Amino acid sequence: MKREDGIVLVDKHLCIGCRYCMMACPYAARSFVHENLNNQKEHMPRGKGTVEACTMCAHRVDKGKTPACVEAVGIDSVIFGDLYDVNSKINQVLKKIQSTQIRADLNLNTGVRYSGI
Repeated sequence: MKREDGIVLVDKHLCIGCRYCMMACPYAARSFVHENLNNQKEHMPRGKGTVEACTMCAHRVDKGKTPACVEAVGIDSVIFGDLYDVNSKINQVLKKIQSTQIRADLNLNTGVRYSGI
């Protein structure tokens, strides 16, 4: 499912484990949970027989924070923001540097951009 802010998530309550989304993912970025999981986090339930992928830390974004990867790598290594807000930091940086999408040839217009690749 795709949220209004563009973050794509797997709904654990609707996923039947058919793995079609794994086959369709052009980035090979989805994985299947094969075993029972313990110590579940309330904000990010996981379950045997479902597919999962990066959530862009939607639980953190909903609280106004940045994803953990952005926080971990430090200032300006990874920038997270609203591509459609002309005043956002990410938008200002992308005006100055060349960037691309992985598999841009598929015209998916993902919200993730990379520079230097």
